[in-house]
Amino acid sequence: ARNVTMEGEVYFKVAKDPSHPFKISARDLLIRVVGTSFNVNATNKTMSVFVNEGIVDVGWNMGKSGFDETRRLVAGSFLVANNENYTFEDQATCDVNSLMWRTHALVFDQQPLVSVIRMLESRFNVQIKTDESVDMFRELNAQFPDTASLSSIIQVIELSLDIKLHVR
Repeated sequence: ARNVTMEGEVYFKVAKDPSHPFKISARDLLIRVVGTSFNVNATNKTMSVFVNEGIVDVGWNMGKSGFDETRRLVAGSFLVANNENYTFEDQATCDVNSLMWRTHALVFDQQPLVSVIRMLESRFNVQIKTDESVDMFRELNAQFPDTASLSSIIQVIELSLDIKLHVR
């Protein structure tokens, strides 16, 4: 058997071997694959799985063999798992930034400012603050290549939304 326990965010590319399924444990989430590539983010109270190619089974591991509730994901599928109440939220489409840590490109398509700030804080390991009067749900439409610096991204956001951001 091929078993892995993980925390954080990991991109897997698993060689096909039906007689030896690959199993990943991320907190109480259990993921089983035969051959595929996919991303698992287990950094928050919610965890996400994005399947790039192939098929992945995702379920809650409650100390028994196998799964309690199982979801089968196919290529292009995106699933959010809530680790507090053991529920799944199917997402119709994957956030294009789900693989940001791997591609380093950022795409914001009608993305609320609060999400943009969280993503930038994670990518650049900084804290970003705004004035309390700023509407954190204003949407941003912008694309930044992998070579864009934090200061250039901040400048574009400030000019686009007519706001001031404070980076620490």
